[in-house]
Amino acid sequence: MFRAKHESHGAVVLKLFHPNADVERARREILAVQQIVCDRIPKVLDAGIVRLPIGDLIWLIEVFVDARSLRHWLRLDTALGDVTILTLAKGILEALAAAEAASIVHRDVKPENILMHGDGTAWPCNATNLHGTSKKMVKRAIDSESKRHSVKKFADYC
Repeated sequence: MFRAKHESHGAVVLKLFHPNADVERARREILAVQQIVCDRIPKVLDAGIVRLPIGDLIWLIEVFVDARSLRHWLRLDTALGDVTILTLAKGILEALAAAEAASIVHRDVKPENILMHGDGTAWPCNATNLHGTSKKMVKRAIDSESKRHSVKKFADYC
């Protein structure tokens, strides 16, 4: 992931997927993320594939959010205030609800994948962890051997 300057959009984030990543899966995920309507999820501006001798390089350009990860804020010795925590929770829930409305599940919600301003305004990010799915598939994932806690919590919410 790189911060870059785009001719028309200004500051952006350029994400490069590992060569030989599953191109079809990445394409589906990018298209799914573009269907989400929410100010709390960084907008995908463009995406594409570059054919290289070592494999296909998938690239993605998103709006740059000038914020720090929640992990950064949690490492500070200062406690987050009540209003900040409520603003943070509201932003995360708005983003997850918008994703769910588009049949998308973010399977890796954690402090490193949440951008936050000091006032608690939050953006769950990392489009590579947003997946088109259904409630039935989420519940099936819980029953599988992985049993990831974050997926179970989201399925319980559904």
